[in-house]
Amino acid sequence: MSNGSLDKYITDELRGLDWDTRFQIIKGICKGLCYLHMEKAILHMDLKPANILLDNQMVPKITDFGLSRPAEYSQTTGTNHFFTLGYTAPENMSLGGRKSVSSDIYSLGAIIMELVTGRKGVPGNNENVLRKWRHRWNKSGQIMLRTYQRQVTKCIEIGKLCQDIDPVKRPSISNIVNEFRAMENVDKHVKNTDSSILGQINPPFLDDDMLGVEPLELRFANLEHSNKKILSCSIELSNDTCGFIAFKIRTTSPLPYSIEPDIGIVVPRSKFIVETIMHNCMAALQSSIKQYTENFIVRSIKVDEGLTTKDINQGIFDTSMVDEV
Repeated sequence: MSNGSLDKYITDELRGLDWDTRFQIIKGICKGLCYLHMEKAILHMDLKPANILLDNQMVPKITDFGLSRPAEYSQTTGTNHFFTLGYTAPENMSLGGRKSVSSDIYSLGAIIMELVTGRKGVPGNNENVLRKWRHRWNKSGQIMLRTYQRQVTKCIEIGKLCQDIDPVKRPSISNIVNEFRAMENVDKHVKNTDSSILGQINPPFLDDDMLGVEPLELRFANLEHSNKKILSCSIELSNDTCGFIAFKIRTTSPLPYSIEPDIGIVVPRSKFIVETIMHNCMAALQSSIKQYTENFIVRSIKVDEGLTTKDINQGIFDTSMVDEV
């Protein structure tokens, strides 16, 4: 398939595939699984992003049936059982666990969540997921129809149901497909309505209360052609809200980077420049550090006016209200 496997496209809400593409992929996977379960009575048993290929239109195709079996031969697992952590239903991870259509549904739920959020597992707060999508839609200048919010919410809802610890409580694939079909009918009506009353969209949906971080991928100059001792990249932090936002930035491993400043406050309706610096580039070149991929974690939270950088401590960032990019 021209676009390879789905696992190469898993990212968080702020980057990578846009929402429309992700939503079409989710619905396509559901239709494929519905065909397997309802028309062919086949259990896939190894559903995961690496086993879903994408064509040149980003249409998903379920592949790799090495562990598949007819549904009528569903059985308890024996000594030769295989599973992929994060996608395999919990009842299949121990000897004696029964394989059933519910096992595939659990895997489907994990994939849906990963496509929506970029992470495995069930999000603790749906609103945080929606806030990140709102932020991205605002930054890209997209018209944020109510349809998008409804689609994201529905996908999270279905993903949670699919990953219920009790296999009996998981929905059937036919019910899931019917949910999406019903939603499509509503979306068509709402889209027509929204296009004629764009100025009447609920204000909370238009609000963007996150700190902007640009760019989301930093590229230092090519080390092979650099004789400098220091290379740097700028990160622009933008606060388009009416409040004050405190931030703290850190790296995830002790590579030769520094961040100046790594902590601060961005005042309302303003931008703040942070420099990420790589020191001793020649030593980095000799140790093949150029091959590494490093993550910089930007944490931010709204704070009261009048707070200064000296007042910021780690405790401020240890709450559920913190945004992390």
